[in-house]
Amino acid sequence: MLSTVSKDFVIDHRIRHVNKNVPLTHSHQYNEIYFLQSGKCNVYIDNETYCLEDGSVLFIPAFKEHTFIYPFTQDVKRTVLYISTEQLNWYFDGDFKYEINNLFTNKHLQLSRKSFSNLSNIFEKIQFEKYSLDNMSESLTKAYFFELIIYLIRCQRYTHNINQKTNLSNITIGEIVNFIENNYSRQLTLPETAAQFGISESSLTKKIKIFTNMTFKEYLTKTRIEAAKSLLISSEKSITEIAYECGYNNSNFFGDVFKKAVGMSPSSYRKMLTKQ
Repeated sequence: MLSTVSKDFVIDHRIRHVNKNVPLTHSHQYNEIYFLQSGKCNVYIDNETYCLEDGSVLFIPAFKEHTFIYPFTQDVKRTVLYISTEQLNWYFDGDFKYEINNLFTNKHLQLSRKSFSNLSNIFEKIQFEKYSLDNMSESLTKAYFFELIIYLIRCQRYTHNINQKTNLSNITIGEIVNFIENNYSRQLTLPETAAQFGISESSLTKKIKIFTNMTFKEYLTKTRIEAAKSLLISSEKSITEIAYECGYNNSNFFGDVFKKAVGMSPSSYRKMLTKQ
């Protein structure tokens, strides 16, 4: 639920029901403080992957392109605070400004159990005041926001930062994912893809596994099936045509793969959505 709890910042608190979504790369004009309260996910920023779990806090600077991957089927509960650079500088003009920059430079903070509980309580206080109980709610909201940032600075100073970022060397997972998504209609293979980037098959497999929790074949199949589902909904092409466009030369084999992934045949999937 996206909530404007102050004129200065916005909080988005929700439970994300995960179904191994295809990676979504995006950026926006706000600085983002992402607090993962339960579940797991991977985030790709600047040639690095951050493996988040319960108690992870990720600081994403404004306009910085980032990709969220949810490779596990476990639902994710998270709270995200969005604030503009202008407002952040207004709150902390001079005081703590250097340490706030450090938060967004280091990006990842792993909280202890006690710190996790304390941070959750601060977010709850901010959420509580969003209902504007009286004329003091706005002032309390700003005070709690100030408390939130100062507390995160303290956590960065004094808690053990278990940073699980994985250096992906010169070849980014984004390049690999884009290559697969642009070439899934061909008879794409692991050796060909590895050769495309000048790395070993095992290295490519490891990169994909870290980021998606899938093998190369599993990720390629998922990409093809997602494309097929879209074509079944948005076009009147035959099953054979769709199979060919999604990298399958044999429509019967395509049907078997689709049914295994979706739980029904391509034609049944199309009929089900057509009736809705």
